[in-house]
Amino acid sequence: MEDGKKWASSILGNNYDEVFFQGVESATRKAELGMARRLYAVYSENNMGFGEGRVIHTIRLLESCPVQSLVILEEPETSLHEFAQYEFTKYLMDVSFRRGHQVIFSTHSSAMIRALPPEGRKMLARDRDGVKVYDRLSSIHLRNTLTEGNDGHLIVCVEDTFCSIFLGR
Repeated sequence: MEDGKKWASSILGNNYDEVFFQGVESATRKAELGMARRLYAVYSENNMGFGEGRVIHTIRLLESCPVQSLVILEEPETSLHEFAQYEFTKYLMDVSFRRGHQVIFSTHSSAMIRALPPEGRKMLARDRDGVKVYDRLSSIHLRNTLTEGNDGHLIVCVEDTFCSIFLGR
């Protein structure tokens, strides 16, 4: 899983020497356990953080499922730090283009929303009349909607030096 090593390293910000899967079985079932080798240690997903294990399994799934698959992910940002969320979104776009997949995911992550181009963003809002679809919203608009404006930041854009100096006072 050479591509898996490359992508896991990029997404998680770790330099993996190897990412692989090892068969395990009991009397009633067989499965495969995600494994990683880095910093002179080999460890299984039992000793990984949840986000690390989930990323490794998702990479394997997306790289090995049939070309042009439809993949739906619910909140893939779970247990990932913001850098990994952003990089994972870039990976999802890359694998979609390379393998022809259609990847749909729901998220509350500002980092994942920022990583998407405007044409890749849709917001669904349910009201009494049904569900409305909003296309191509800015990442700032989506973040403000998701946080109801309570994210503790104010963003002001100005066009000239005078306004910049004025606002700085």
